[in-house]
Amino acid sequence: MKYCLILCVILLSVFIVFVSMLASAVISPKNFTFQKDLPYECGEHTIGPSWVKINAGFYTFGLIFLLFDIESVFLIPWTIIIRELGLLGFIEVLFFILILILGLIYAQSKGDLAWRI
Repeated sequence: MKYCLILCVILLSVFIVFVSMLASAVISPKNFTFQKDLPYECGEHTIGPSWVKINAGFYTFGLIFLLFDIESVFLIPWTIIIRELGLLGFIEVLFFILILILGLIYAQSKGDLAWRI
């Protein structure tokens, strides 16, 4: 009985997705103009070529930032329940922070944090 309800929810979800996709395909305007073929629809003309080589170091720096940002979010629940965890919880978080620091030192030693253009 409970699986029937889950199946109904899944079928309803799939139906809603397909109906909205169909409605979007039917209702959306189809007038393609030269302006829409430009790289930017905002009306600004591009300066120089649209395909510019970007240094991969920017991506690496962004990924490292994202990684440390997400890992630092794990410290928020720890601060809320620090009293219940006791000394063992404190040691575990010190170990976690040590791993973060070692990762930062490794990224610095590989030169991933240097701004080279």
